[in-house]
Amino acid sequence: MKNKLFPEFIKRTSPTFFTKAYRYFAYDGWIVGTTLKLNTDSTYELKSCSMIVNGNWTVEGDSLILTEVHKRFRIDSLNRSDKWKKYLNPNKRKETFEIDGNSIETVYKMSHGGKSLVKLIKSE
Repeated sequence: MKNKLFPEFIKRTSPTFFTKAYRYFAYDGWIVGTTLKLNTDSTYELKSCSMIVNGNWTVEGDSLILTEVHKRFRIDSLNRSDKWKKYLNPNKRKETFEIDGNSIETVYKMSHGGKSLVKLIKSE
């Protein structure tokens, strides 16, 4: 099955006022400034406000599955800091996004137990 998402960039949506209010109570935060590029060779690059992640992607049913291979901080000095190096190990779990038309969405569970909503839309 040909995936309708690649090779487009996907970027974060601008939420409505109602959505912002709902998210305030439902989530501990939401990731901003995120872009995802899916390449035709099944690799991807995910950029957030703090990280750049590379890996492989697949589609299973209505889900986009991302498997991390390499992570780095946008601020290069953090990549060499002993204090921050522990965050550079790729996650062993796969990140699953639900595909909904021209958008994908997931709830990211943070290490301290909180959760953050990530919703990205297909760019034109």
